[in-house]
Amino acid sequence: MQLVISTDLDGTLIDHHDYSFHAALPALEKCRLAGVPVIFNTSKNASEALALQQKIGVQGPLIVENGSALIVDTQRVMFGVNRDEILNFISQFKCQHGDLLEGFNDWSEQQLIDHTQLDLHSAQLAMKKEYSEPFLWHGNQRQLTLFEATANQRGFTLSQGGRFYHLQGKCDKAKPLNYLLNYLKSHPKNLFAGDAPLKLVCLGDNHNDVAMLECADIAVCVKSSTTDYPTFDKSNNQHTIYTQLYGPEGWNAAVNDILARYSNDY
Repeated sequence: MQLVISTDLDGTLIDHHDYSFHAALPALEKCRLAGVPVIFNTSKNASEALALQQKIGVQGPLIVENGSALIVDTQRVMFGVNRDEILNFISQFKCQHGDLLEGFNDWSEQQLIDHTQLDLHSAQLAMKKEYSEPFLWHGNQRQLTLFEATANQRGFTLSQGGRFYHLQGKCDKAKPLNYLLNYLKSHPKNLFAGDAPLKLVCLGDNHNDVAMLECADIAVCVKSSTTDYPTFDKSNNQHTIYTQLYGPEGWNAAVNDILARYSNDY
């Protein structure tokens, strides 16, 4: 059996408040030694995710902007839409209904830093969105329902993360993940040794992780300091874990337990 890990970043592998991943390093090292690939499946863009891979010491495919694109073997497969289409829709909605939202496209680097507490370099990377627009909503729930319905009619999807809403194409974190797993099974140069059956482990902490968690063999709901555990259809999951520790500490504990449970396979 070959374990494959697909993980959210913000609030899951990295801390929601200070963006630290150090508490997860022991389990990450065990994954490396055991040959278990760790695939980032994140709302972050490609520039941010690549920088974090280098910082953390992880290699391999990336799923970025809530499933909008998959990057594997220097190739990019697009599942979402170009950001210009999203920004045009938002501009039209504002013209009709007022300034009910503000997002990355409206902010300077310093304003983004104020909203996220990122450092300057990280904020500059975060502004390089290609397929989505993170934003804050200033209207009421009725207006948000109207916004989502109008967006859906235009071919967009609204999701909610730890800090922001995200407007993107009709995609989610599961679609590129399933595509990737099929690709890796058939591609001669893949992440795995041999042809052992795959067991998919997915870790997330928020609503935008639901589709990914639903396609997992082992779904790990990481405890969040900002929201309740994500709720999802468990009918396809063999096992669901709810961590009692937050963010990267919970990630570390859950992955250590999973590796210990399946250690005889390595």
